[in-house]
This record gives sequence, structure tokens and C-alpha cells, in this order.
Amino acid sequence: NATAGGIDIDGVNSTINITNTTNGAGDDINITTVNANNSSIILTSAGTEADAIKLDAAAGGIVINAGDALALDGAGGINIGVVADFAIDVDASTFALDASAVGNNAIALTAVNGGILGKVANTKTLVLGNSASDTYFKLTANTTANAQKIEIKNNTGGDQADAIKLIAVDGGITIDAGGGDDPTDDFIVVGNNFSVTDAGVVTASEFSSTGPTETGEITSELDLPNALVIGTTVGGIDITARGDAAGDDLDITTTGAATEMRLTSASTEADALVIRTTVGGIDITAEGNAAGDDLDITTEGAATEMRLTSESTEADAIKIHAL
Repeated sequence: NATAGGIDIDGVNSTINITNTTNGAGDDINITTVNANNSSIILTSAGTEADAIKLDAAAGGIVINAGDALALDGAGGINIGVVADFAIDVDASTFALDASAVGNNAIALTAVNGGILGKVANTKTLVLGNSASDTYFKLTANTTANAQKIEIKNNTGGDQADAIKLIAVDGGITIDAGGGDDPTDDFIVVGNNFSVTDAGVVTASEFSSTGPTETGEITSELDLPNALVIGTTVGGIDITARGDAAGDDLDITTTGAATEMRLTSASTEADALVIRTTVGGIDITAEGNAAGDDLDITTEGAATEMRLTSESTEADAIKIHAL
């Protein structure tokens, strides 16, 4: 007991042991500084081994409480190793990993042999993003199905064509919007200049609808004369309706009162435009009942003839009939 001075315990080339043989609760060894001033308890070792300073509780735990920050600084790293699985529990507070390093691995989570699992409570979000929180991968968990969302956002990609990029080197990429039957189960792609190729052309070997009631529609809401263009730069276009039931027709319809339907060919072949049925007939009907609502068949070339030919053997093989 030193009421006015200090206490030194020195050993030269020897071992110093402080042992307390306990027989009940409260038989502690206390090292305490009292009074609120700039004083510390310092354990210093010049040893060169990995356990130069060692805290060892063979049967119990170790508790470290700090009224201010708890600093762990290891020049060679900080290792937490145990035989069994363990949890780092933070009760009623926030657990943050913060690194001031500028490398791509400033904070690295590595599982050499196993996986990494990240979970959040329902109504909370799991976010991987930048410090400005405007570019991120966000998962919103919720017990309500309609509130569960996954969002990938890039707010700083500029005009880069690959601001968000999905690459499958050897396999494919599948985007499945639910069962596809609900009106909200849509796959929506929005872009100011959306393009699949640099020419803004959507190319596919097939456009199809496999839903039980839906129709495979290609729709444009542009109010332009060429609001929807289906074209090929080389090669032809085949439109085939393979249905074999009543109503399985190929319908090309204009519904606007001032909207015309035109079939135009720039071919110089003799059969530049062919309308043909392999079986069945052809009806051309003009149902208008006003001046100008005529059925006009006109040739404009000086050497262009108009021919009506029938191979029928009936008496009225060609019939021109005015009611």
C-alpha cells in the first residue's frame, strides 16, 4: 500500500507470478486507477513471440468495456481464431467496419473454404453501394410479397454503353417476370434511346407468346407515320399464321378513318406483287357508300397491260356484275 508514491516490481532474468487461490465468488484480482484524470493502465512487452501479451481464460470469458472507442491495432494484422463457430453480437447498437485505405480491398470478406451469408430483418434493406448512396445493389426484405424488391442502380455511369453490364461467357442469362399471367408480372425495359444493337434494332430468331390467354403483341405508342417499322437490311420477311381453327386468321387492319392500307413493291420483276391462295378463293370488297369510295385497279405504265385471266371451265369463268 503506497499512499504517496509508486510501486515497482522488477525481475531480472526471472519469472514473476502473481497468483490468487480463490475459494468463492468475488475473489478477484483488481488493478484499478481511481479519480478522473489522464491516467492509464499500461501493459507493455518487448517480447517477439506471437503471444507477447496474452490474456487467457481457460474456463470463462473475457470482457472488455470501453467508455470511449476500443482500438485494436496490429502491425501484422488482427486474427480472431477459434475452434468452433462463434458470433459477434452487437446488442441495441450498430456494428460498422470502416477502413480509410484506398485499395479495392480496403475491407475484404474472404471465406477460404465456405460461403458468406448476409441477412437483414424484414422491412430492412441490404445495400452494396458507393459512399453517395446513389449507385448500389439493394435488396429490400419484407413479409409482404408486394414490398419485396431488388434494385440495381447506377447513377454515375455517364453516357457509357455498359453502365450496367451482365455477361455470361459460356452460358445464358434468364430474366423471368413471375408466371406472366398477372397484369403486374411484366418485363419492362425503358430507355431514352433503348437499343439492342447500335442501330436500335431488336433482333430475335422468334417472337412468341406462351401464356394461356395473352397475345404476342408488338406495340408502339408513337404518334408518327412510321410509329412501328418491321424491316430487314438484307433478306426477306415471312409472316405465317399456322393456326387451323376458325378465327386463326392473318388480320392486317387499319381502324382510323383517315388511315389507309398500302401494299407497295419496288421490285422490277413481272410478279412484283403477288396475292395468291393455294386453296380457297379471294374476296376484294369495297363497302364504302360515298363519292370516291371506289375499287380502282389501275395500270400507269405505257406498256403495262391489265389482264383478267381465269382457268375456270364454268360458263361464268369471268363475271363482271353491277347490282
